Amino acid sequence: MDEGGCVILKYKGGGMANLTYSGRTCVTQCSASINGTKANIEIPDHFWCPEKATLPSGVVTNELPEGQHPYIFVNSGGLRYEADHARKAILEGKKECEAMSHRHSEMVMTITDEVRKQLGVVYDVD
Repeated sequence: MDEGGCVILKYKGGGMANLTYSGRTCVTQCSASINGTKANIEIPDHFWCPEKATLPSGVVTNELPEGQHPYIFVNSGGLRYEADHARKAILEGKKECEAMSHRHSEMVMTITDEVRKQLGVVYDVD
């Protein structure tokens, strides 16, 4: 596994994203900050399935669904929203979910493949 790294993404128009990650350090908080020229958004913990976020308009909360069994990872209940979207699309006979298009998925994979390439991370399946 890749143990950690720092990724800087540069966007057209001058925008940037700075991402750091580690699978080696024990971090109690996994926060996210989105800083723009007009406002900031803060997600204080578990950004992948947050329970709250601070927006310019104030704090918003997000209720995470409970599971039938205990989760192994913190806030895993929030991943149910993704599963529900996929299930709904399948039941409606769709091949793509509006919430996460194929094009968007391909873009994410292209970025992560390039990050792995630049970091020198190679998996057996590559």
